[in-house]
Amino acid sequence: MTHDKIATHALLLLTAIASGLAACDPPESAVEDRAQVVPGTSVDPVVKVRWDRDAALAPQGPRYPNGTYMLYDDMMLDIARRVPGFGGFFVNEEERVAYVWLTAGDDMLLPRVERELRRYYGESLDLANGLRMLDADHDFAALKGLQLLTIEHILGWEGVVLSDVDEMNNRVMVGVSTPEAQQRVLTFARQVGGSDTLEVEFMDPVEPVYQLTDSIRPVGGGLQIGPSGCTLGFVAARAGLLGFVTAAHCSAQMWAYDGGVATQNGYGGAIGSEVADPPGFTGTVNGYTCPGGYVCRSSDASFYSLAGDASPGGNRPIAWPQQLNTLTFEGYGYVRYQNNPPVGTTVQKVGVSSGRTKGVVANSCYAQVMGGMNRIVVCSHYAPMTAIPGDSGSPVYRNANGAPLNPDLELYGVMWGGGGHFSSMGSVQADLGVLYATQ
Repeated sequence: MTHDKIATHALLLLTAIASGLAACDPPESAVEDRAQVVPGTSVDPVVKVRWDRDAALAPQGPRYPNGTYMLYDDMMLDIARRVPGFGGFFVNEEERVAYVWLTAGDDMLLPRVERELRRYYGESLDLANGLRMLDADHDFAALKGLQLLTIEHILGWEGVVLSDVDEMNNRVMVGVSTPEAQQRVLTFARQVGGSDTLEVEFMDPVEPVYQLTDSIRPVGGGLQIGPSGCTLGFVAARAGLLGFVTAAHCSAQMWAYDGGVATQNGYGGAIGSEVADPPGFTGTVNGYTCPGGYVCRSSDASFYSLAGDASPGGNRPIAWPQQLNTLTFEGYGYVRYQNNPPVGTTVQKVGVSSGRTKGVVANSCYAQVMGGMNRIVVCSHYAPMTAIPGDSGSPVYRNANGAPLNPDLELYGVMWGGGGHFSSMGSVQADLGVLYATQ
C-alpha cells in the first residue's frame, strides 16, 4: 500500500470561533445525559451529551505484574489521581528538563510529580535539570474525558482521522482531512462544551506501510521478513515462548489469528509462525468506545514464534546501520530497557526500506483511523520521521548510551504507519500480554 505523510497545514484554536457561536449553544435544560451522534448526515443533529470538566476519570486498562499501567494515557491518569491538578507533561532533551502542567499552580507539587514519573520510568528519564511548572487550564482526567467523547462520537465520521490529548498544549487535538470535517468538529466541540479546549488540525489520512534485506542469522529487529516484505520489530519472550513482534497488518489476516509462516527475505526455511494476533473490539473496552462500523485495538502488532537457527537465544538484538538513511547491516544494538516514550523524546527506527531514521515524539496515545480501513488504533504514538512501504513493523527505540557501534537501546514499540506512526510498548502489551524484550 502507499502512504501519505502527515502534512500539517494549520492549527485552528476554537477559542476565537466560540465567541461568535456561543449564542448557538443549546440551553442546559435541553441537554440529555447520553445520545448517539449519527455520522454521515449533511446536517448533524444536536449532540445530546456534555463534557464533564470535573470528572474524576480513572485508568481502566491492563497493568503489569507490579501494578503499573501499560497504556500511556492510563499512566497519566494514574499520576493525575495521585497528584492534584496534574495535566500531563513533556520533555525537552536539550534542556534535560520535563515541563509539567498543573492546574493548581503550585510548584510545591513538582517533587510528587517526579516521584510518580520515576515509578514508571526509573532513571531512564533524564531530569538532570529538574521539572518546570506550566499553568494548566485542565487536568489530565478532564482532557482524557473529552478525547474519549471524540473517539466515541466523531472519529468514525468521514474526514476525521485522529484524536489526541495534546501534552504540548494542554488541549485535545482532532485531526481532519477536509474543510467539511473541520466544520463538523467545530460544531461538535461547541455542542459538548469543549470549544475552548479542543483544537482542529488539518492532516492527511495515515495508511499502513508495507517492503538490511539479506538473510541474516540469528535474526533481530530491523530485518526483512516474508512473505509480506515488512520489517521484524523486536525479539521477546511471551508466556515462556521466544518469538518476535511485527506489525499486525503484515499478516495474511489482519487482527485475526491465521498461523501464517514467516520467512526471511521471502526465501529459505521458516523463521517462525504467528502465535497471537488478537481480534479488535467493538463496543466499550477499557474506557474506549469504538465508533459504529469500526473495529478497534490498542495497537497494530502481532507475535510470532522463532524457529531453528533464527533464534538469538538470550540476546535481544536490533540491526544497527551506523549512518542514518542507509540499509547497510553493520552489527546489532541490544535492548536493555523497554518503556513508553513521553512527548519530546528523540526516537529512532530501523526498517528495510528507509533504514535508520529519527524524529521527536509529537503525540502520544492518540486514536488514529487506519487509512482505507474500518480500523482504529486507539493508543498510537507519532514521531515525524521517514517511514515508507516496507518499514511496517520497524522497531522504535532510542540509543540509551550514545555508543556509535553495538549501542544499548531503550525499546519503545513498532512502526505501523507512514511518516512515523507507531504502537508503543504499553499498547503492544495491552493486546499481546506481557513481553520480555530486554536482555
